[in-house]
Amino acid sequence: MKKRCLVHLIIWLFAGLLGMNLCAAPEVLWKQDFGSAKVGPMFAGGVIVEEPFAKAGKSLQLEFAKEGALPSIATAKDMVLAGTGTLRVWVRGKGLNDVANGLRLTVTLDLSAAAQAGKQTAPGRRFQASGMVYGVRTNEKAYRMLPIYFEVGDEPAPYTLSIMATWQTQTGDRKPTVWIERLELEGHGASAPYISGLLRTRFMYAPGTPVQIAVTVVNPTKEAFAGRLAAEDVFGLDGRRKAAETAVSIAAGEKRVVDLAWKAAGPEAGHEVEFALLDQNGKEVDRDQISVGITKDGRILHLPAQDFESGKLSSDSNHYLLYVWPASHTESRNILARFLRDRDNRTGRFEFFSWSWSDLAGFIPPEDPYLGNFEHQWWLSLKEYKEQIAMMKATGTHVESYILGVWLGEAAYELYHKHPDWFIYSRNGEVADYDMETHARYARRHEFEFVQAAKPCMGAVMDPTRSEVRRWVADQIIRLGKEMGFEGVRWDVWWLNVAPGNYRLDGTEIAPTLEEADRLSAESIQAVKELVAKELPDLTWGYNCGSPEENKNNPLRLAEMCKGRAWMLDEMAYLYGDKTSPFHFWNAYSKRMIEWGDHIRQLGGIYNPFMFGRGFNPAQHVEVDWLHATIFQILAGSRASNSLYKNNAALAGDLPLLAFRFSDTFSGWNLRLQPENQTRITVEAPPTLWWKGSVFSNKSPEGKDQTIVHLVNSPVAAEVGENRDSKVRPPVLNVKVRCNAAAGRLPKKAWLVMAESPTPDVEPKVQAVPLSLTKAGGDTVSVTVPAVLYLKTVVFEF
Repeated sequence: MKKRCLVHLIIWLFAGLLGMNLCAAPEVLWKQDFGSAKVGPMFAGGVIVEEPFAKAGKSLQLEFAKEGALPSIATAKDMVLAGTGTLRVWVRGKGLNDVANGLRLTVTLDLSAAAQAGKQTAPGRRFQASGMVYGVRTNEKAYRMLPIYFEVGDEPAPYTLSIMATWQTQTGDRKPTVWIERLELEGHGASAPYISGLLRTRFMYAPGTPVQIAVTVVNPTKEAFAGRLAAEDVFGLDGRRKAAETAVSIAAGEKRVVDLAWKAAGPEAGHEVEFALLDQNGKEVDRDQISVGITKDGRILHLPAQDFESGKLSSDSNHYLLYVWPASHTESRNILARFLRDRDNRTGRFEFFSWSWSDLAGFIPPEDPYLGNFEHQWWLSLKEYKEQIAMMKATGTHVESYILGVWLGEAAYELYHKHPDWFIYSRNGEVADYDMETHARYARRHEFEFVQAAKPCMGAVMDPTRSEVRRWVADQIIRLGKEMGFEGVRWDVWWLNVAPGNYRLDGTEIAPTLEEADRLSAESIQAVKELVAKELPDLTWGYNCGSPEENKNNPLRLAEMCKGRAWMLDEMAYLYGDKTSPFHFWNAYSKRMIEWGDHIRQLGGIYNPFMFGRGFNPAQHVEVDWLHATIFQILAGSRASNSLYKNNAALAGDLPLLAFRFSDTFSGWNLRLQPENQTRITVEAPPTLWWKGSVFSNKSPEGKDQTIVHLVNSPVAAEVGENRDSKVRPPVLNVKVRCNAAAGRLPKKAWLVMAESPTPDVEPKVQAVPLSLTKAGGDTVSVTVPAVLYLKTVVFEF
C-alpha cells in the first residue's frame, strides 16, 4: 500500500515540474551537527549522546524534566539575510503527544548592532519563528526534518541567530525525549539575485480595480543583472493568467523595489499571485508568492488564522487595540502597516466595537471628545475613529459598526421624554433600566473631580412596528454610512424584534403569539432595510441571532435577516464543548455545523459560528479539538471571527488559507448539501473516515457542474474535550472514491484539494492536484486518494 501511495505522489510531483522552470535551489548559509561535539552534558536538560540513528553518530538529547525554556541550543553571528528562509531541524522523539504539548523550537534573528548603528535598515530589529516537535511527525528510530519558516527585513543585513527549546506542559505522567541530529539554515545567498519582499497595498481588491504589489529584488552578486519580473494570478482549481511583467535591471550589490500593477479580474474568491524573477534567457532565478482577495465584499473571505506552532494570532493586535480598546491614529497606522506585511493576515472584515455615544438612541455625539456608553465608559475621539475607519477601508477591508440594539444613555433618556409612546413596556408598565444618579453624574462630566459611572443611565428598547421608530432607526444607520464611513452594521441583543409579553404605552400587547411576533419582526427588519437602501444601497447587515436554537420559532425573521449576504453570528456554538450540550459529540457537532451552515447559505447569509469558548485557551481546551472544529466549520462554509487552526508541524497545514484560496469549493454561493442517502458518490474506506454527510453539488464560476466530497479522518475521541493527549488516527491510505454519471454525463476532470501533507512523509501545502479518472464499470468513474491525514476534498467536474 505504501508503494502505491508513493507512486501517486511521484506522478503528481513530476506533472507539476513539467509545467514550470526549476528555480535556483536555496543556499545553505549555516549548519551545525553534533557529530564533533564532546559526549556529555551540554547544559541542564541537554546532553550530547552517542546513538546509532544519527549520521555522524552523535546527537543532542533533550529529556523532559519540567515545562519551560532551556538554554539556547545553537547560536550564530553576522549571517547576512533578507526576505524568507527556512531553518531545517532533523529530529526524532519518543513519548510525545501527537499534535500538542510538544517541544517548541523558537528561532530568533536579531539585527546586529553594527547594522542598527550604520546605514543598513530593516523594518524591525527582531524576527521570530517557531516550530513544534510533535509525535505525529517523529519516529523513535529515524530522523525527520522539521522546517521552520521565517521572514526578516527585505534589505540584506547581518543577523544574529539563536535557537531556543521550550518544553510545553505535559499531560499525565508523560516524559518525552527529543533528539536533534543537525540543523541547517537555508536562505538567499550571494550567488544569484532574488526576491526579498512582497508588500500588498490592500488585503482585498474589488474586480476591475488596480492590484499593486511592491516587489523588492536584490542583486547580491558582483555583476549587474538584467532580466524580467513576471506575475501570474492563480485562482480556482486550475485557473492561471498572466497578470503583469516588466524588465528589471539591477546593478551589482543593489536593491530595487519594483511596483507591479494590473486590474483585478477572475472570480470573486481567494487568489494567489506568483512572482518569478527570470534572467535574459527566460530561466527562473527565484520565485515567491502572496495571497490576495478579489471581491467586492471582504466579509466573504474573512478567515483569520491562529498558528499553533508559534502561538501567533493573525488578528491579535487588531482585535485588542482596534476592536475594544480605543487606539490612537498612530497605533492604528502602525497596526495596519504590520498587517500588510504579514502574509498570514487576510483581513476581509473589521468591526468597530463599543465606539459609539449612545448606539441607536444617538450614535454620533454632540461633542468631541465624548464619553462612551458601553463596555467601558471612557473618553473617546470621534475624529480619530473617522481616521481609523478611513485607514481600514483603504486596505480593502469591509468596515462595519457594531450596534447594541438597546437605547442607551443620555440620548435614550432625552428621547424617552420626547416620545414615551415609541418604547416597549412590560405588562406592569415598566419601560427600562434607569439610574438618575448616573444621569446626574453625566451632567458633571467636564468637572475636574468627575468620576465615570460603571454603566449608562438608561437602557430600553423601542417598538419597531411603529413607522416613526423605523424611520428613526433608518436615519441613525444612514448617518453611520454617510458621516462615519461605515460600510455595514452588525446588530447585537435586539434587532427590531418583538415577542409575546411586549406591550405598548397604552397597555396593548404588540404580538400575542409567536407566529405574529415572527411576522412583525421580519416586517420591521425589511422596512428598515428598504429605507436605508434608498440612501445607502450597498450597506451590509449582520446579526447575532444565527443559531438554530434562537430561530426555532422565527423562520420569517431568520430569512429576512439572511437576505443580501448578511453576516450571521452563531454565538450558541461556543457552548458546544460543554458536557451539557448534545453537540459535544463530534458526530453530532459535525452534522449540526454542516447542515446549519448550508441552511444559512441557502437563505443568502454568511455563516459565522463561534469556536468553543470563543477563543483557544490552553488551560481549558484540547488542541486537537481546535483542529477538528476548524475542519467542520470550514465544511459548513463558515467565515470566522475566531481564528482557525494552522499548523504545519502537525502536518495539517494552513486550513484558513485552504478555505480562503479555494473559497468557491468550501463556501461558494452555489454549493448545496446533498442528502446522506445520495447515490452520486460512494467511498471505499473504513467507517472512521467520515464522508456521508459532506457531499455537495456546486456550479463553478465558469458554470460547470461539480460534485464535491469531503473526506475527514474522524476524531479519536467521541466527545469534545476527552482527547487530553491530542491523539490523531493513523492516515487512511488509498481511498477509492467513485462518482456515478449525472444525467448521462460522467465527470471530465477531478482534483484533490488539501492543506495537509499529500502523503504522511511529505510537507503540507495548500494546493489542488489533478487526479486521474478511471472507468469503474458502467456509468461510474473512480479516483484514488493516496492518504487522508485529517481532511482532503475531491472535486469532480462534469
